Amino acid sequence: MFITTSYFTDNARQYAERLEAKKIILIDGTELSKLMINHNVGVDISNTFVVKAIDYDYFKDE
Repeated sequence: MFITTSYFTDNARQYAERLEAKKIILIDGTELSKLMINHNVGVDISNTFVVKAIDYDYFKDE
């Protein structure tokens, strides 16, 4: 596995795909960021928001 905060060249990607005996996984900066966010690694929650929906049963008994 090779990880970079930048990007891999097309040649590097093609080389990794051509290897049959050994599997090389390339993770670039964009993919690394997504993985960090999805797995809560090295990130903080800065904002949250509440989505409300109308409870149509609330006034049913009145």
